[in-house]
Amino acid sequence: MGGGFQIVELILLAMIAGFVALRLRNVLGKKTGHEHTRQPNGQAGNVHNLHGKISSEDHAKNKFLIALEAFGTLPTTVKENLKSLNELEPGFDLNGFLEGSKSAYPMILENFWAGDMGLIKSFLNKTICKQFQTVIDDREAEGLVVENKVLEIRDTDIKDVQINGKTVEITVEFKTDIISVTRDKDGKLVEGDLTDAVDVVDVWTFARKVGNQDPNWTLVQTRAG
Repeated sequence: MGGGFQIVELILLAMIAGFVALRLRNVLGKKTGHEHTRQPNGQAGNVHNLHGKISSEDHAKNKFLIALEAFGTLPTTVKENLKSLNELEPGFDLNGFLEGSKSAYPMILENFWAGDMGLIKSFLNKTICKQFQTVIDDREAEGLVVENKVLEIRDTDIKDVQINGKTVEITVEFKTDIISVTRDKDGKLVEGDLTDAVDVVDVWTFARKVGNQDPNWTLVQTRAG
């Protein structure tokens, strides 16, 4: 009896196993429409460029070109030189440069007016540094105090771009509103008006070595616009 029951159990188990195997083959053998088509090299056909990803260098270049298009009025030579700069240094950020120059402009001027060269020396080349210091010394010798202040930078515009070897120079025009006041050593108003802003146009040239680890630009030339 015991042997008969064991034979029956084995037969039932074999039947169940066969049924399960048949069901699995029916399911796994069906195409669901989600299979990857295999290519001759063994890779799935839809694996390449999954999300249209681009390299960080291409992304920086595209960002630069988009920023450049925003300056539709730039002379052709300026645009071409900016493109050359981007080729030499793909990480160059045009908008970042302009924002940096807009921050540097009032910071440099207001420290110069206050006679404090310590905070701005690293942003000036030797020629500009000497010129600024001469003006400060002359003011102090005459007992004059300047209380100028940049109220607003109304507009900035790139006027020129020059690449000389590994040195690039970018010239920026600043259109600003400035309060210009000069007092003597006794505090008496000598020139200017605290209630009247003056329209000022300054043209500054910034320089930098291409590929330099230091991201800061140096002021190398200033003139009135």
